[in-house]
Amino acid sequence: MKVFASPAQQAVLYLRVGLGWSVERTADEIGASPEQVRLLQHRALQRLREQLPTAS
Repeated sequence: MKVFASPAQQAVLYLRVGLGWSVERTADEIGASPEQVRLLQHRALQRLREQLPTAS
């Protein structure tokens, strides 16, 4: 199975989408800035979109 995102990106998606945490709470948990969390989330979702089949 191909991993779609880095471990940091996966953690951010889990905390933000899975648990519904805020950017600030997620940043505190992983020791990153809110800007880094937003960037990690953006890149993870972008990579996920690229790997999903397109609807025809």
